[in-house]
Amino acid sequence: DVVKTRVQQDPAKFAGGGVLESAKTLVREEGWGVLSRGLANTMLGFLLHGAFKYGGFEFLKQAFLESDNAEIATFGHDHRLLTLLVAAALAETVATVALLPLEQTRIKMVSDESYADNVFDAIQRLFREDGFDGFVNSLPPIYAKMIPFSMCQLATYDVAVGASRETAAALAVAVSAVAADDNTSAAVAEMASLVSEALSSPFVAQVPASFLAATLASLASQPGDTLMSVINEGEKKETSFRETRKDADARASETGVESASAFGDGSEDVLEASLGGSVVTLEKPRSVDKKSESNDETEKKKRRRAGVAETAARLGFDGLYAGWQERLAHVAAVIVIQLVVYDDIKHALIR
Repeated sequence: DVVKTRVQQDPAKFAGGGVLESAKTLVREEGWGVLSRGLANTMLGFLLHGAFKYGGFEFLKQAFLESDNAEIATFGHDHRLLTLLVAAALAETVATVALLPLEQTRIKMVSDESYADNVFDAIQRLFREDGFDGFVNSLPPIYAKMIPFSMCQLATYDVAVGASRETAAALAVAVSAVAADDNTSAAVAEMASLVSEALSSPFVAQVPASFLAATLASLASQPGDTLMSVINEGEKKETSFRETRKDADARASETGVESASAFGDGSEDVLEASLGGSVVTLEKPRSVDKKSESNDETEKKKRRRAGVAETAARLGFDGLYAGWQERLAHVAAVIVIQLVVYDDIKHALIR
């Protein structure tokens, strides 16, 4: 997940490299610790998210399909796929609210290791800087990611696993018939018996259905996932002009040359100071006066909360699908395990 996020945020840097090559580059430049950034955010976020998502989906699915209202129940059975898609979308709408602040801070901590020391400090900083309106404004991009993901994942799996079970059961019956045939040799009969027993395993239906669900869900939600990574990318490269000048003044004092403040009046976009024989370029991301500084802070928030459509148009198709292979590898591994466990728990509770 860390590799995927970094590839999306800087596709040019990792161009031409696969998942492993990108991971090696990150580890070589930043150490093994980079791969565990945002781990607590991921664990807590998806603990809450999974409870609302899977639990909500099962509740709503049964509410629609087994409703006391005959018209709703009939419509649900006649349009089963649509019913599953609606149930998944509604469940995800609620689950995303629980996930959002944790997913936002995960992305920021992955892109900037100095963002916060832990998940709770990260959430406090997020709301301190963006406020509640920032939280609300961040819902569209994560909804663009999570709602298509859950709709494709849950609906596809529900339909596919049912079809897989029916196919596996039919094949098991056919193979059993071969094994029971008197004209079948002992070796073939024994082989057919083993195949029939294997086809009866729930994994035969669960694994292919979950792979299909993971693939479709990953591709459908890739644009939204990229938007999340780009919009919420940590702003580690932005430093205040006041802090930059303060550092330069300190260095100037140490080297015995004129203060860097003398090289400009604060109106230029770039200042140059000669410190110890070298030229230091000072970028000015914001103005020094309080009014301009306040306006710049507002503009920074606007850039951070750029609209979904605006950002998508800027990235284009190739940009939106940057890192899709890394994400598919990550999603397939996670979703297959999730769906198999989810299916087993569901049937255990039903029995």
